[in-house]
Amino acid sequence: MMPQKDRDTFTMWNRTKEHKQRVKHAEKNVKHTIEYYNPIILFSGGKDSLVLLHMVMQQNNNIPIYYSDSGYDYDSQQIKMPKEMTREILKIGRKAGAKHLYSCGHRDPNSKRFFGNLFRVMKKHNCNLELLGIRAGESTGRKNRTKGPLVRIEGSRRIAFPIRDFDWKDVWAYIISNNIEYLSYYDQYAAIEGYDKVRLSSRFSRGLLHKGGSLYLDGVLMPEYRNERPDDWNKKLNK
Repeated sequence: MMPQKDRDTFTMWNRTKEHKQRVKHAEKNVKHTIEYYNPIILFSGGKDSLVLLHMVMQQNNNIPIYYSDSGYDYDSQQIKMPKEMTREILKIGRKAGAKHLYSCGHRDPNSKRFFGNLFRVMKKHNCNLELLGIRAGESTGRKNRTKGPLVRIEGSRRIAFPIRDFDWKDVWAYIISNNIEYLSYYDQYAAIEGYDKVRLSSRFSRGLLHKGGSLYLDGVLMPEYRNERPDDWNKKLNK
């Protein structure tokens, strides 16, 4: 559970003019994508995509949601999200309002399967736009990726980033003010890193281990989410 002092801080931020303007702008972005396209939400289970999911569901809860763990971002890795965490992610997605929530089953994460299943779901619902909960303030790369028009083309994909102008305080303020259930993972790691730095992807993606991800630390803090001993995971990484 989030400490009261942190909840109070985010509650106060929720009252600021700056935050309210960003929420209003993000909601306007969502409205535009719903009015002019048939979107699908790409849901990772992380705090940013959870905010996007909830915001979209407030306007139209018939929009489909596609979930796949972050391991699909990295073709070379064979690390999968722990099963218990996947169950929790699906649970919070439904509590946030998801009616049509698709979970991509797999043994070995890879982008080919990710996009294959995604495109099948999009075809089923006649979707022509992917909504991603990516924020410009997360990194220089994401800032460059999200700048420009709201809806843009990336290769064969049409994508949009409705909450791109949110910063980390806006994300938590939105979650707390709307009483949204989020992954218990965040409170565990925030005790060490702070709510401004804790990220879901840095723990279960090989590509982000150099930025602070620690499989061993995961096994210590949240053993209930670990299907294998940390040493076994490290062996896999070093193969």
